[in-house]
Amino acid sequence: MIDISATGSAALQKRIMALLRKIEHCANGVQPVWEETFRCWDSVCKLLQKYPKGFGAGEEAIEPLHRAAAKRRVSHHTSTEHDIDMQIQEWANITSFLCALGGVCLQRRPSILWTTVHSHDSRKYNVLANSSQEVQYCPVTQFIGQLLRLLLCSNERFGSQIQCHVKQLVGNEMSPALYPILFDQIKAIVDKFFDQQQQVMLTDINTQFVEHTIFIMKSILDNKKSDQPCEHLSTTSIEGLMLAIVRYVRHLDMTVLSVHIKTKLCQVVDAMMRRRDDLAFRQEMKFRNKMVEYVTDWVLGTSHQIAPPLRADASSITRELDQACMEAVAALLKGLPLQPEESDRGDLMEAKSQLFLK
Repeated sequence: MIDISATGSAALQKRIMALLRKIEHCANGVQPVWEETFRCWDSVCKLLQKYPKGFGAGEEAIEPLHRAAAKRRVSHHTSTEHDIDMQIQEWANITSFLCALGGVCLQRRPSILWTTVHSHDSRKYNVLANSSQEVQYCPVTQFIGQLLRLLLCSNERFGSQIQCHVKQLVGNEMSPALYPILFDQIKAIVDKFFDQQQQVMLTDINTQFVEHTIFIMKSILDNKKSDQPCEHLSTTSIEGLMLAIVRYVRHLDMTVLSVHIKTKLCQVVDAMMRRRDDLAFRQEMKFRNKMVEYVTDWVLGTSHQIAPPLRADASSITRELDQACMEAVAALLKGLPLQPEESDRGDLMEAKSQLFLK
């Protein structure tokens, strides 16, 4: 039994979510509760994204979040800053619940009522274009798709709070059983950052999503717990996702932000290789060689000429990038046989020599 007097509310919330992640069987009451909670969460998300429109408009507008609190707000005909902060925190708690319990809900098909009522929303938020109907109408898949879109929440009042909550919860509180769906959905989104000719489309929004994705990937890979299973990480290969992210990042202009992003991405690569035994690779040798080629370019590039505005600590952050690059390359090269590209097969030894010299 948890003694609430001996812990803060945030710590208590984390302990409860840890217990929910340990549930192994989807009992009869679990799925209906999750689906009903998701329905309320979806309504709250729509309300928050429309802020300030809809707030203070009556009990119906804010009913899904907390009926009792809504009645108090309606009686005062106002919505204070404190009310909004409380709503966001409660929304975060609901999100944490859905992340923690969503994995076990994959054991059962969604209810007939859910499939009938929410089929339109399922198609709208499903980013896996070629997925089966079973995956398309899965409420858990829909939840993850909507959650990833909130990484780009642009509300002036609390957009940054929403983004921070989402990346923290996805990276640290999500059930490991959801990782395969998460990775596949992230890759489907990142793939859209390239046109039909595979030319990268650099935008602030795309870069922001990639930055958040790097944070999430690092959190997941660093978060190895003895009481959590690792087999879900090996259910799907992350090679395609990692290569897509690196391909996007390597085209960024040399700014302070891009240096930070590249540094964090190198740390993800290092963490990935430390978790190598828990991950699945389809063409590991080819993948690692390609990653070495990309990452070494950041060290051997144009001496890290950072675009204006210049900063006094520019040299220190480029040194951090150099160090992170070398650690990532060292992790990738450990036990790696030299394997040139297929086009280099003409003179294999010469190609290997060139690869080694690089």
